[in-house]
Amino acid sequence: MVFKHLPKPEATTKGHQHGARQNVRSTRPKSKRDHKVYAFTQDTAHTIDSDLTGQFPVISSRGHRYLLIVWDSDSNAILAEPMRNRGTTEHLRVYEEISDYLATRGCKPDLQKLDNEASKAPKSKIREKVGAFQLAPPHNHRTNPAERAIQTWKNHFIAMLAG
Repeated sequence: MVFKHLPKPEATTKGHQHGARQNVRSTRPKSKRDHKVYAFTQDTAHTIDSDLTGQFPVISSRGHRYLLIVWDSDSNAILAEPMRNRGTTEHLRVYEEISDYLATRGCKPDLQKLDNEASKAPKSKIREKVGAFQLAPPHNHRTNPAERAIQTWKNHFIAMLAG
């Protein structure tokens, strides 16, 4: 039954916070500047980053509900492989496909960065294939570059569908 006047929806950001904030002043008191710069470098060569997307609102015609997104830092490639569920066997199958794809193209990563929700079986497979992995800290997913790769992949996918 459709009502004449639907209830007013709750306001959400829906991705509008991706832009840089402008005209926002800090409320902290200004401190004395000492003009010293502290920096460190981190070698990102030969690393891959992976993360699972959330569940799709609709199941695909082939029964897929999730995507495993992998970002390769050397080639700057974003690889996506569909998954039917978040089970261990399905995760291992998809990881095998992506690692074989990278290996046939000469990519041998030394480190893989994962989301902290990964189970034990994918971690042992990563130790076997890559050698080392690093988990993103809990409640701070921004440290995993695959999160940004998911946003980029989704934007390209939607643009492709729109034509």
